[in-house]
Amino acid sequence: MNKMKSLLLSAFVAVSVLSVSSSAFAATYTYSSSNIGFAHDWELTASGGSGAATWEIEYGYDTAWTNEDYTHTYHNSLSHTAKVLNGATASNEHTDSDSAGSWAGIEVKHSGSLVYYKIVF
Repeated sequence: MNKMKSLLLSAFVAVSVLSVSSSAFAATYTYSSSNIGFAHDWELTASGGSGAATWEIEYGYDTAWTNEDYTHTYHNSLSHTAKVLNGATASNEHTDSDSAGSWAGIEVKHSGSLVYYKIVF
């Protein structure tokens, strides 16, 4: 019976360590349209990390075909998600995910007076 308890305890510890380590590396960077407005097209970029952990986000507002809010994100070594939250409710959050080394992108019809753009990895 001691061997069984030891095996169960070892399995529990292994699962706990994996759960903690996968969530410990999660990051979200959020940007907004605050103080920019929507009178004309605009685009901003941000980036960070170094070496095998670099990321980039391009976000903005475009009027070429229709008024749209967009976010394009890239991470060279992790899966990541691009998010746009336009409007006043969480139901207006739109996402697209992609794997390491690829661009995720989401473009949605503009809504609201304040828009949030995110990269999550």
